Amino acid sequence: MAKNCLQITHEGNSIQLSWQRGQANRRTAPAVTFEHPFDKKALEDLRWYLEEYLRFPYGLAPDNAIKIEQKLQTWGEQLFELVFRSSEQGRQFFQESTREGLRECELVIASDNPEVLNLPWELLYSPTDRQFLAPSLAGMSRSLSDYAIRAEMGELPQDKLNILLVIARPYGEKDIALKTIARPLLDSISNIRKKVNIKVLRPPSFEQFERELNDKPGFYHIVHFDGHGDFDPNSQGFQHSFGAAGQGVLVFEAFDGSPQIITAAKIAQNLADCCVPIFVLNACKSAQEGEEKFSSVATRLVSLGAKGVVAMAYSLYAQAAKHFMGRLYGELAAGKSLSTAVSAGRKEVLNQPQRPSPKGEKPLQDWLVPVLYQQENYTPFTPANTVDDIESYFEETVSNLVDFPQEGRYGFTGRDYDILLLERAFRQNNIVLLQGMGGVGKTELAGGFARWLDDTQGRSLIFFISFEDGATLSNVVNQVGRKVWGDKFSQYAADKQQQAVLNYLKHQTCLLIWDNFEPVAGFPAGNEPLLSASERQNLQWFLKDLRSGKSWVLITSRREELWLDCAYRLVNLQGLREQDVEEGSNAIL
Repeated sequence: MAKNCLQITHEGNSIQLSWQRGQANRRTAPAVTFEHPFDKKALEDLRWYLEEYLRFPYGLAPDNAIKIEQKLQTWGEQLFELVFRSSEQGRQFFQESTREGLRECELVIASDNPEVLNLPWELLYSPTDRQFLAPSLAGMSRSLSDYAIRAEMGELPQDKLNILLVIARPYGEKDIALKTIARPLLDSISNIRKKVNIKVLRPPSFEQFERELNDKPGFYHIVHFDGHGDFDPNSQGFQHSFGAAGQGVLVFEAFDGSPQIITAAKIAQNLADCCVPIFVLNACKSAQEGEEKFSSVATRLVSLGAKGVVAMAYSLYAQAAKHFMGRLYGELAAGKSLSTAVSAGRKEVLNQPQRPSPKGEKPLQDWLVPVLYQQENYTPFTPANTVDDIESYFEETVSNLVDFPQEGRYGFTGRDYDILLLERAFRQNNIVLLQGMGGVGKTELAGGFARWLDDTQGRSLIFFISFEDGATLSNVVNQVGRKVWGDKFSQYAADKQQQAVLNYLKHQTCLLIWDNFEPVAGFPAGNEPLLSASERQNLQWFLKDLRSGKSWVLITSRREELWLDCAYRLVNLQGLREQDVEEGSNAIL
């Protein structure tokens, strides 16, 4: 925890600066009239720069962007003058609190006014230090003036930082890609995976969200919502309490994939009941205040008991989110406080400003987009300072992928929408046929889907077997049985082995990938089937039995396999999308 805490308290038409060193009594400077430098035009320019400029960086846009970048410092200096130099004591407080460096000082903005909370306070710029404060301070956060600090939530697990990741994509092809945030997030924490436990919620519905939290009270340190947020002016949820209609909402995804709009108050109630202290929202509009008090998702969550909420004041590019989230979770896993971790994440975004655009990568000053709401400084995780036992380094990390072909030279890229289609198909039916012409990428997609599930706790074990050379049900049974029971499996008769494997798959959440399935019944048309009629019938019966269980089967084939007669779900695979082609080409180049 920082040695110093500066607090800017807004009330009425004035603000007041106070300073506390350690446990000493808080000292207060005289209140000053509050006149912020951000008129409506300035705020509109800032939003254009952060959200729209790089989508169409042509014509006069680059020149306008440079002008706005130059204004950022001017606006920040004006805000600094107002807060810290409008009184002799305010000037003294800043000097004393930062004498040992900005990293020894935290800054809190306290207000109940949505307009004030929504201001880009992160732009505060110190002429003396010649830098923006937000990325350099030990922490910077917003808090609600009239809300007391809630009681402690009890002891949380300290072996790993537990994160529940909710990825909602209810708008199908028009939505952002499924793994826009998850993929860079998983990549960025790959070196600390022993300390971080990430589970993706499946399906990303509010009902499943509530069920998961109630099944594991006091387990998750963080709920990370990756989707859409907004403000609903017609919501009547807390009109009786606050005298105002309207509140923030998040858009979950119903079982059928349609939008499921849930108010922040309803979400917060579930978080409080299940002792989840931190909510991370990379939904756009999640930190924007509406016209009434406590309208945003972030403030609603904090007012109802969340220890901290990290939200986005503007839409954040995936590249920036990658840098921010990776550093944020790395710092939290190392035992840092939430405000310190957010500050470090901002600095990571500041230090790596290149963002994609139609004209190639361009720099963008979007480090100010993430904001933190909290009522007190909070550290969710304190790792034990112990060295892992030597035995943990003897073998490679145990994988849940069984007999998988080696990943391609350039890895697996794109196909996010196809993976989303597979996820939804398996919600409806636990047997899915992935059909596509030769060379379209069925095997690669099956492998990419499997690794995605493995990274996010989607399945317990995942088995891969190719039928290209005539694998039989016996091969399938032996593959599963030997993995689960080892050498003991071979001691039993074939019928007992088959029954054991079938029962195991019915009760466990496994995935079987049956690749290149078309030769089993003869392909192309007129060719002899690779398997006999009785062997094909065994596969057919096996699939029908599995339909009542928990395991999934993904079959890849160049055609429909209607002879299976198991009412599978069909997913047709087409060629790569333009964005995926570009990504794959860049990886090769």
